[in-house]
Amino acid sequence: MTFNPAFTLLTAAMTLPSLAAAGDLTFSGGVTATSNSLSDGASDSGGKPALQPFFEISKNGLYGGVWASNIKDADGNTVALDLTGPPCQQE
Repeated sequence: MTFNPAFTLLTAAMTLPSLAAAGDLTFSGGVTATSNSLSDGASDSGGKPALQPFFEISKNGLYGGVWASNIKDADGNTVALDLTGPPCQQE
């Protein structure tokens, strides 16, 4: 079985809005289209356009999100994926 990030993000996009009706739960997301994805001045997308969907869900001050982008790097990777959430507290 292979991991298909596009299918995962699409599934989340269809599922999470229905959860947003439950109390204090909020959902946001969107898609950015760029002509070239850059990081530190270097192209991450091989000089080609990139789609960058993002989703975030939160409830009572807790939150989590995911951001993705199509890339083309020297290692053969084609997807960049960032997960976000609250920082861990150190005691």
